Amino acid sequence: MTFIKEVFMIIRKLTKEDFKDYQLIRLELLKKHPENFGSSFEEESQFPTKVWIERLSKQTVTTFGAFKDNKIIGLCVIVKNPRLKLKHVASLHSMYVKPQYRKQNIATRLINQAIEKLTSEGVEMLNLSVVTTNNQAIKLYKSLGFIQYGIEPKTIKYNDNYHDLMLLSKQL
Repeated sequence: MTFIKEVFMIIRKLTKEDFKDYQLIRLELLKKHPENFGSSFEEESQFPTKVWIERLSKQTVTTFGAFKDNKIIGLCVIVKNPRLKLKHVASLHSMYVKPQYRKQNIATRLINQAIEKLTSEGVEMLNLSVVTTNNQAIKLYKSLGFIQYGIEPKTIKYNDNYHDLMLLSKQL
């Protein structure tokens, strides 16, 4: 018999009042997985409070947080394109679930929440990029219907090592 560990959690849109939670998990993902993200812990840890609040106040950006016991455990950021001819396209950024909560469908639930919001706003396509060595993330995205459309070579350089990005897209 197989038992599935279910995590009781809440997924909701973050507001500027959540900037401390956002800052905490954002800096964690950059510190623990520097090769997976284009931003760096060294840069973002120096941001003043104003920057963190502004990031959660942008009209074209929606940040979802997954919470368990009032502690943030996951993050998903979607960015809508504001340009008239590109409003049908959005991008997924900063997807992250704390290691101890992985393999519990939290990432799937975060992405599905993002897709639901985008679809309700008329967005037709969701794009993302993922480091080609992040097999767990690639497997997740493909299981959700994302299709690879390219490779962007040597996009991230960390500790003198280059990392290619896989470009994926999903019709909503």
